[in-house]
Amino acid sequence: MGIQHQKRDAYAPGRMRRTGRMAPQAAGCLLAATMLVTIPSAAEAAAAEPAPQAPEAGEPRPKDSSARRLRIDPASMKQVRAYNRYQSKIARQRERARTALRFARAQIGKPYRWGATGPYAYDCSGLVQKAWRRAGVKIPRVTYSQYSNVRRKVGWSSMRPGDLIFFRGRAHVGMYVSKNRFIHAPNSGSRVRINKLSGHRKRQFAGAVRPGAPAVKKWPDSIPRLAERLEEMNRQDQQHPPAAEQAPPAPKTANSGNDSPAPNSPAISPQNEAPPGPHQGPAPDRPKPESPPGSSDPDHIPDIAVPGREEG
Repeated sequence: MGIQHQKRDAYAPGRMRRTGRMAPQAAGCLLAATMLVTIPSAAEAAAAEPAPQAPEAGEPRPKDSSARRLRIDPASMKQVRAYNRYQSKIARQRERARTALRFARAQIGKPYRWGATGPYAYDCSGLVQKAWRRAGVKIPRVTYSQYSNVRRKVGWSSMRPGDLIFFRGRAHVGMYVSKNRFIHAPNSGSRVRINKLSGHRKRQFAGAVRPGAPAVKKWPDSIPRLAERLEEMNRQDQQHPPAAEQAPPAPKTANSGNDSPAPNSPAISPQNEAPPGPHQGPAPDRPKPESPPGSSDPDHIPDIAVPGREEG
C-alpha cells in the first residue's frame, strides 16, 4: 500500500514529483494552454497587420523612385539634395527682397531727415534698414556696419532687386530696383525717390551686398542637370501617375449586379404579363380556389382524416 500510494502521488496531475519536476500530464496541459493564449491565429495576425496603402492619384511620388529609375549613385544623390536646399534658400531670399522693395517703394515722396527711421521721414540707411526688417531680415543701422555685417557681397554687374548699393566710400546707401535704377533717400531738403545709375554714380560705387542670401557655392555641372531632371520626372508623375499607383476600382456590392430592375422599368406583376406569343408555350395553370364541402365541382377532393390527428 505504501508503494502504491507513493506511486499515485508521484503521477497525480497537477502535483510535483519529489525530484522537483512537473508531472508529464500537467506539463502538457500547461504547454497547450500557453500556446492557445500567446500564439494568435493566422487570420488574427493578418487582420491586425495594417494593409499597405497605395498613394492617391495626383500625390507626388518619392524622389528616391525617380533616382532609382535614373540609376543615380548615393553620393550624387546627396549632392542633389544639398543643391535643392541651396536653391530653396535662394528662392526664399528673393521673395524677401521683393517684400523689402515693395516697402521702400511705398515710402516714395516722404522727406529725408538725418537719423530718421520712419514712418514719416527717413535717412538713407534708415530707409533700407526698415525695408529689410519688414521682410524679416535684420541689418545694422549705419551704412558702414551694413556693408561689413552682410556677408554676401556682389559686384556692379551682378546686382539684383533688393541689393544694397553703396557710394562715396560707403557714406551713402540705396536699394537696387531694376533696369539700372535704385531707390534712396538722397539728402536734406529732398524726398525718397528713384534715380538712374548714371556714369557719375558708377564712379562713386563703393560695393553692394545682398541681405539674407546664402554664401556663394559652386556645384559640378552634372548636379544641376540631375536636379532638373528629377524635378521634371516628379512633375510628370504628379500629372500622370503610373497605373500601378492609381486608386483601385471600387469593389462591387451585392446590389451592383443585374438582379434588381432598372429604376425606370415598371414592376412585373401577373396583370402586366404579356399573353403567350406564337412561339411560346401555354401559360402555366393557376391554382383554383377551394370549393366548400359538398360542392358539385367534379374537381373537388374531399378532406381525408389523418390517423392520430384530432378533427376540429
